[in-house]
Amino acid sequence: MQLVEQLLINEQMKRWDAAGYQAFRIGNVNRVIQAIAQFGQWQRMSNAELRKTYADAGMPHSDVVDREEVLKTLKTVLVWEMMPLDELESDCLERKLSIDVDSASSTDHKRLELAHRLRVDMSVNMDKEMYESKGIPVEALGTLAASYVFEQFRRIEEAEEEEVHEWYKAAGFPKERGMKRNDIAELWKQVSIWSCLPPRELRSKCEHRGVSLPSAARAAGGDLLEEQRENLVYELLLAERMDAWEARGFPARRMGGPEPILNAVAQYESFLDYDEEKLQKVYTDVGLPNAEATDRSRTLELLKQILIWELMPEKELARECEERRIPASDRGRDKAPESEEERHADLLQKLKVDLRVNLNKSWYEAKGIPMARLDSMRVLQVADQLDAFQSMGNEQLKTEYLQAGLPREAVLERSFLLDTLRKVVIWEAMPLQELQRDCLERKLPIHAATPSNSQRDKESELVRRLIIDLCVDLQRSAYEQQGIPVDRLGTLQTARVAAQFDKLEVMNIQKLLDTQEEMGLPVVNSTTREELLARLQLVTVWEALPVVELRVECNDRTVSTVGQPIGAGEEEEREFLQDVLKLDLFMPTFRMLGLPMQQLKTFRGAAKVSREWTKIDAMSDAELARRYADLGLSPQYLIARELRERLKKVAVFIEMPSRDLQQECIAKRVFFYGHESERHVMVRRLVATLWPPKPNPFPQPPPQQQQPPPF
Repeated sequence: MQLVEQLLINEQMKRWDAAGYQAFRIGNVNRVIQAIAQFGQWQRMSNAELRKTYADAGMPHSDVVDREEVLKTLKTVLVWEMMPLDELESDCLERKLSIDVDSASSTDHKRLELAHRLRVDMSVNMDKEMYESKGIPVEALGTLAASYVFEQFRRIEEAEEEEVHEWYKAAGFPKERGMKRNDIAELWKQVSIWSCLPPRELRSKCEHRGVSLPSAARAAGGDLLEEQRENLVYELLLAERMDAWEARGFPARRMGGPEPILNAVAQYESFLDYDEEKLQKVYTDVGLPNAEATDRSRTLELLKQILIWELMPEKELARECEERRIPASDRGRDKAPESEEERHADLLQKLKVDLRVNLNKSWYEAKGIPMARLDSMRVLQVADQLDAFQSMGNEQLKTEYLQAGLPREAVLERSFLLDTLRKVVIWEAMPLQELQRDCLERKLPIHAATPSNSQRDKESELVRRLIIDLCVDLQRSAYEQQGIPVDRLGTLQTARVAAQFDKLEVMNIQKLLDTQEEMGLPVVNSTTREELLARLQLVTVWEALPVVELRVECNDRTVSTVGQPIGAGEEEEREFLQDVLKLDLFMPTFRMLGLPMQQLKTFRGAAKVSREWTKIDAMSDAELARRYADLGLSPQYLIARELRERLKKVAVFIEMPSRDLQQECIAKRVFFYGHESERHVMVRRLVATLWPPKPNPFPQPPPQQQQPPPF
């Protein structure tokens, strides 16, 4: 009988199972009957009642859902409520839902919790498009978290405006005039999503937004991320606000952390609440000009800029200075700031000065200050110096003019003094690159005559050249009257030549003779002072002329340049041209001195021979004999006149052209090496051949032989 009864129940269970009640999974006839009874009640309900029951079960309600779909969904929910725990766990795992429930809970409580999770999962999946349309990422969150976030969204949307703003304030952000209720509500919703993201999705979100993960969290799994969740959610929220602040003109990510940017935003928001009078007072207090002429929006923009600089870290202030071409170090400053606080204050001051200067750009340009060529600190220095000049009396201004190294003029009008001093002050303030540009425009060299590693030294040298150039231009007519060819020399060489002319002008004849000798020029005591001065000035000019002008000079004076070395470099050509010019100038002198010019042929050689002959003429007999013996020759039986003549010939041999010396050697059958370095050896061999030891002019008679005695 029991077997028959069991078979009947089994058959009935099959029919119920076929009807969708999953009787075998419920496994309890009474629960199946209970479910069938409950479903029967729903079938008898009106559409309105059925939809209410559907909504009460947590299912999505939509006008497009028909009655059969509603009943089918309710049946599924009803079956889950009747299922035993193990079957519910199986369905949860199939849907990738957690089955973890408080272990202290009863079996019925666990069953109800898992049934609830399955119901929520089905509800969310049925209404997934609606969730996505609200910005809830169902796939990233999972259905259970998505459902929770949906409820959070609904609470946020129903919240009063005051509550929404209070949430933003509690998050640590200042009140912002531009932040409307909906803007804050959207942020709140985002926080709701981030707070529910699984660890993997939270990690991905942080990496995408550039939020740094703790090193342990990067290496570990989800548990450690959960411990950091609150901090990471705050960092994500902060990143959102950073983007918004960047869009408002705050360089949020350069402020060195959240606190400075939060303070900057809060302070700026307080500026927005100031009336015009109070705002202008703040503007003036920070040292900005023309408060009355600046409109409110511009005033706020400038105050924001200064506020940002005040809160920026030192590193970013240095970057700001670099971008604005503000030099890191100051000219003439004895000691650089050492502490971070001092460096910050120094950089901040420079940026404020730069801002003030640029706000007054037209005013500075009206003073003749080239704004585009000077950094703001130097513009300010130049302006202060020009103001100081303007406040001076004429005599004091003339003193400043002369102390700057500028030439004394007969008439120094005030406007001329101010204009000239302005040029000098601007040059002294210019950076190296701009000084080089001015030098090139004036055809002045830009490379240092002596190597220098100091940029300041290079700048000082170029300023000196520019001032010299200015001085020469101012005195051009006076120099040309002195016979100084300014255009041919260039201004720098003109200044050097003019300085030498001034020295020569005040010399007496003896000093001029000494100078001529120091310059390697032949000296003739019978020359008048005027002749000496004219020659020295002419040679001074030649020594300063560039090669191209030396060529012109040779052509104008019909001086032959035959014999110029082929392929000679510029310096070698310069020496050659100067030599032929000097030779032409001093040829009469050399001939008067009796120099064999047909043998010497160069000024350099002739000048050396002239000096050597002068020394020989001044030697005593003993000195002559010693000098002659030094050549390896015997002075015995030679009188002083002969020694002088021979020593003078040696001087000529030493300085005559190599080819001519070689010809002399060949004529006397003297072996020679042919190298210029062996010249002295060749000369010694030549003179040894020319002047063998002189025989005794008064030889003693040979002794008389005695006659042998006769036998």
